[in-house]
Amino acid sequence: MNFSFFIFALLNWLHLTQGGCSRMCFFHTSSSATTSFYPWNLDAKISSLCSHLIIGFAYTQGFAYPRIIYHPKLREFMPRFSYLKNAGLKILLQLLNYQNNLDDTFYEMIKSPAKRRIFIDNAVAELRASDFDGVTVREKIINPLDNFRSEYLLFLQELAAAFRSEAARTGRPKLLLFASLYDTFKVTRLDVFSDVNGICREVDMVILETQALRPNSPQKYHAHHSRLYGEYPEDSSSINYMTNYVISKGCAKEKLIISITPTVSAYWEIDPEAEFNKQFVIFATIENYKICPILRSGYTVHRLEDKSPYLIGPRVDGFYYYFRGNFLYYYEDEDSIKVKVDYIKQKGLGGIHLWEISNDDFANRCNRGQYPILTAINRDCR
Repeated sequence: MNFSFFIFALLNWLHLTQGGCSRMCFFHTSSSATTSFYPWNLDAKISSLCSHLIIGFAYTQGFAYPRIIYHPKLREFMPRFSYLKNAGLKILLQLLNYQNNLDDTFYEMIKSPAKRRIFIDNAVAELRASDFDGVTVREKIINPLDNFRSEYLLFLQELAAAFRSEAARTGRPKLLLFASLYDTFKVTRLDVFSDVNGICREVDMVILETQALRPNSPQKYHAHHSRLYGEYPEDSSSINYMTNYVISKGCAKEKLIISITPTVSAYWEIDPEAEFNKQFVIFATIENYKICPILRSGYTVHRLEDKSPYLIGPRVDGFYYYFRGNFLYYYEDEDSIKVKVDYIKQKGLGGIHLWEISNDDFANRCNRGQYPILTAINRDCR
């Protein structure tokens, strides 16, 4: 390796991880219609609060000549990239391993060395042409990976090598390669479906999707999304358990990004006489700002050990009218964010990932300022 390129790569890596608190923001363009989040909302505020913007999504198309295809709504936001990048923001494309639940194009691609080569060459050219700074590979549907663990790791290895080779050849900054560990509410099965150590070794950053910690079955015990600690030592539905598990598999802690969500988890009460942990079922998630009218009405806010707030209150706008009775709302606020950021810094992790920015109060409906959760993250990361 060229010595000057080695120094550049080292400085780039140090910049990526310095302070242990990279602030990675995610925006899913396909959901923008329901949140009224438009291209012009990607403004200077985002550039000042985020170090990276991961924008979704793209997928693989073409069995004979596999290539990246964008979700149609993503193209509406791409003209904003130059403005954001001029303000210093790094923008990554999210690549899903599926287009729909029946699509196996991604697996057809990764199991063939020749098709992997075609796709990777096309991907490098497309990322550069569209002015992305890298890609995040997200295994949203992980069950098929049980049959493709080795091929998936080869794909990441070859993609990482292509990014290094292209940077050395052109003198441009190396494209970044991130990967998500998904379905983390089944954390103890992660290593069944994925080579966790191998993935961590090959990519620049690993996103632990702790926003998925809600229980899988609607009649099981409820759980706060992104809670730091479980109810007992072996409770795997917690950030701390999952982080320690992934580190125990050999993943470098400075590469780990904890993903949280500003959305509210709402549980509908079906049996007021049952035990507290069994009387609610999962019903929905709603935008963070919709909790504000309940807070202003004076309902009691309770907190978990990690300061994560919850309350029991009435139905909010957006729920169907025929749901009556109480709802249990879990959410994030400035106090709970500080505890989570402090945990990330004390643990020496790489940073935090917000899923997703359009569910933060970007329009200041609660009169707490624009992007209150993201603003708290930015303040506490300093």
